[in-house]
Amino acid sequence: MSKKILVVDDSETSLFLIQSIFDENEGIDYELESDGQKALEKLIRNKPDLVILDLLMPHFSGYDFLEQAKAKAETRDIPIIVLTALQEDDSEKKALDLGAVEYIRKPLDVEQLEKTVNRYLE
Repeated sequence: MSKKILVVDDSETSLFLIQSIFDENEGIDYELESDGQKALEKLIRNKPDLVILDLLMPHFSGYDFLEQAKAKAETRDIPIIVLTALQEDDSEKKALDLGAVEYIRKPLDVEQLEKTVNRYLE
């Protein structure tokens, strides 16, 4: 049975790169979303096994997404990996305090992302 991942990022470049990683992995189905609010609706509706989340998005930030996802009983236990260009330690602390399981900084290290994703999907 394949695992489901929801990828939330408003950067086309990031989405393309992440898509190319998961296209090579037959055991993973993924859904891409560039809008945080729509992504939250997909999270609730589809209940993926894992979320990869950018923090810097217009209108509805990754922090908003984290807060709302972790506030709902039906999505609280879905692991969320933050993948962001934010380099500040306080943004990492805030994301982890809001319930993210990992904080990965861009530029994307493909091997690090793959290892982290596999760890949470096992």
